[in-house]
Amino acid sequence: MAATRTGHVIAIAQVQCDGAGCLLEKLFVDPDAMGLGAGRRRFEWAASAARRMGATELIVEADPDAGSFYLAMGCAVPTEPRLDRYPDGACRALFQTWDSG
Repeated sequence: MAATRTGHVIAIAQVQCDGAGCLLEKLFVDPDAMGLGAGRRRFEWAASAARRMGATELIVEADPDAGSFYLAMGCAVPTEPRLDRYPDGACRALFQTWDSG
């Protein structure tokens, strides 16, 4: 899913689902477009697409600098390690979960 502004792509998102878990493959926003809501709308699309495909969890492998964005989107840091960690020990996985019903 892409967002455009004046004919230029300013944000993209992609999800890949496999059963109950769905991975946010990509969510990029052009730095000049940050703060315009394109990232939020792409994240909302990704979560909605994941739910439509039957997922109960959206897995986000986030760069530590993007962590605050994903936390603001309702994601949570896992209580136990579930994906790789960066060399500095920072967890790069955040999760958004919801009931399947």
